[in-house]
Amino acid sequence: MSNHTATTTGNPEMDFSTVLEAKNAAEDDPAAFDPAQLEADSERSRFCAKLDRVRAVAKNGSLEACHELLRVSFPSTAEANPGTTPAALVYARDLLTCEPPPPDYVMAGLFELGDRVLLVAPSKCRKSFFALQLSACVAAGRPFLGLDVPTPRRVLLVSLENRAAWEQRRLRGICHAGSITPANLGDPCRLAILFCRGKSLSVAEIGTAAAAFRADLVVVDPMYALADAGDEMDQQARREMLQAVARIAAAGPAVILVAHDPKGQAGDRDTRDRGSGSNLVNRAVDATLALTPYGDARDPEADSVVVLSVLARNAPLLPDVCIRFTEGAFILDPGRAPVKATSRNRTQAATPARDFDALRDRATALVSKPMPPGELKQALRSKLLLSKNDAENMATILTTEGGPLTRWACGTYPQTWLVGTADMHRKWQQCSLPSLSSLSSRQEAKEAS
Repeated sequence: MSNHTATTTGNPEMDFSTVLEAKNAAEDDPAAFDPAQLEADSERSRFCAKLDRVRAVAKNGSLEACHELLRVSFPSTAEANPGTTPAALVYARDLLTCEPPPPDYVMAGLFELGDRVLLVAPSKCRKSFFALQLSACVAAGRPFLGLDVPTPRRVLLVSLENRAAWEQRRLRGICHAGSITPANLGDPCRLAILFCRGKSLSVAEIGTAAAAFRADLVVVDPMYALADAGDEMDQQARREMLQAVARIAAAGPAVILVAHDPKGQAGDRDTRDRGSGSNLVNRAVDATLALTPYGDARDPEADSVVVLSVLARNAPLLPDVCIRFTEGAFILDPGRAPVKATSRNRTQAATPARDFDALRDRATALVSKPMPPGELKQALRSKLLLSKNDAENMATILTTEGGPLTRWACGTYPQTWLVGTADMHRKWQQCSLPSLSSLSSRQEAKEAS
């Protein structure tokens, strides 16, 4: 009987009665008999039978036995994806009758072991300094920019872009600024750096190194330099890379991927949509750390300030904060409003602030005689190279009450205005007022006529 079944369908495990029943039903229409469809239906039947066995075990409340039966009954998942945990079917009743394991945070309230994190920033925001400082703080068990590190962790930093000498100088500056000594990093040391500049390194090889080091946190800087990162817009390559990253995270450690923003203003995009290329990475991570250029370049320290945005899948939304790079490391800068640079404030921010007090004497010296306000503004623009708006502001400052210049009207209609010093104004009044003798002479001449 089984031989006949195998000849008909190619599956010796298929129940012959199922085949016979299907043939009888298709006597009037031979084309309706589809062995491939019949085999698929039989596969579903066996799948349901396996689930029934799992359901019977789970009904007794033995979650461990249920997991073991799932592993034996459905081995294909583990075979197709080596190093991953097989898919597990668990009943909600079992989840409600036992306590979940407590979160094992790498950074309190942000991400824990096994999570995937994206660190993204445009060029020149010092994201590699940020990643290195984060790694040192996690290894030493020190708070990082206001984020608590509950316990020291073993950290593997994969440096794919920076030379060893550069990284050493940066690390020494960061540890000096944070008072982190070699003793704080443990013995054996909890922070290891894998220098792979110019080398082709795959995610699987990083996973091997992470397992050998027994890492709790793996930081990959930058993501684009991975051998299997693929083109930014190649979704299939990115999907395969993320699956490999997921296998590292499934083994225990958290993984931080350092990525860059595309051209344009990063502040114009939502934190959820940061990063260049396919948005698969943004959707696959459990938390995002985004650095954005500071939006007020009139601030003399604007180049050293960035806005830090934190977005976590399993945590409430945190407010943006300003951080400032000084003496080789980032520090919190709560005194500044977290204003991001956008396309709207870019033009305004690009114009440096004018020190009008310093220009006051030079601007006053331009007025050698009474002149119309428009002529004064033109002189400010041509002689002091002020913009139109700055010339307007400078003229207002010079002629307001208490300023070195004054404005006065001359004539009746049309009335015009002049600008000059107080001394110029007095002399103008004296020259403009006719004497009493000249007034009487004019009156006599008028009456005689």
